Amino acid sequence: MKLIKKLLLFTMILFIGISSTSCSIFSDKESSEENCKDTQTIISNTTQTITLKQSEIEHIPSTVEEAVALVYDSVVVINASSISGSGSGSGVMIAESDEYTYIITCHHVISGANNFEVILSNNRSYEGILIGGDSQTDIAVIAIKETGLSLATFIDDSHDVSLASTVIAIGNPLGTLGGSVTVGVVSSTNRLIEMSDGTSKDLIQTDAAINSGNSGGGLFNINGQLIGIVNAKYSATGVEGLGFAIPANTAKSIAKGLMEKGYVEGRYNLGVTFSDGYYRTGGFFGTTYKVVYVSAIDKNGSCYGLLELEDILIGVKVDYKDSGKEDDSLTSFSEAQDVINFFNNLELTIGDTITYTIRRGSINSNSMDVKVDVLQYIYTS
Repeated sequence: MKLIKKLLLFTMILFIGISSTSCSIFSDKESSEENCKDTQTIISNTTQTITLKQSEIEHIPSTVEEAVALVYDSVVVINASSISGSGSGSGVMIAESDEYTYIITCHHVISGANNFEVILSNNRSYEGILIGGDSQTDIAVIAIKETGLSLATFIDDSHDVSLASTVIAIGNPLGTLGGSVTVGVVSSTNRLIEMSDGTSKDLIQTDAAINSGNSGGGLFNINGQLIGIVNAKYSATGVEGLGFAIPANTAKSIAKGLMEKGYVEGRYNLGVTFSDGYYRTGGFFGTTYKVVYVSAIDKNGSCYGLLELEDILIGVKVDYKDSGKEDDSLTSFSEAQDVINFFNNLELTIGDTITYTIRRGSINSNSMDVKVDVLQYIYTS
């Protein structure tokens, strides 16, 4: 008896974000010259008091050269590695405490790694410390033990970003060209992009040159304000100038949650990938059954240690913690996409319970129920 794996379907393309500020730097010159009246402090999960400072802009840049000079040193190179491999991306320094400087980057830059090297624009190198990550939005925060560095400032409201306005991308393209600067325009202020898991995200689209390694780098306006974090590009034959970034408004709240607690409150991750496959019984000439099976399990997900690889899915039942909500169930499906659609339409909260009915070890084995509580998602490397 053999399970023949066909293809993975229940996967997610995840993206990224940025951080929060204390007092506003507005998009117009008059407001930009106002003094910051106070600073905001938050207490992180590491017991550090983090100050999100915003510097007064004494001079509004009027050229690309001036804007780059203002923000260049806030962008860093991030080299992430583990025993299984390594990769490089970018990050932006956005806050500091008495001892540490905090850096926003893409979750996919640091995912699976346990060693982080941060290289500043002056080539000084530091060990990075993981503060938190959110796979759903592809945002992560790491820190280095140093202060007094150049911090990026943020646009007060990314809804103020104008179509066709000039933007500057700074990052580490190809993982080897740290500090590279490219310039373009805002091609769309809110492009709705559909992900492979069926969800959609509103992103800033730009024609500034973006390449692998730019992930986590900054997208700045001509005033030197951070309007988004570069997170993706569309790559295909004959396609050029399609880069994307998470808007500042979306990213700020995620980054703040990570720095406050190390996680985003209320976020869950079931952490299971279902795929289409075929199960054959009775040897090569036996009967073949199409099945939906467990093809991957995330160690940070709620299903870890409960479901097992190659469990064959028979059905799903959801019991909501809120007694006023009617339970949901999936008892009939023909492919993994049906399961994806079912979960995409759920409104789960922490404390709900999902019962997976599965067959384990053989398609002819007795069905069994595996109960999984929906847990608070906390990323660990």
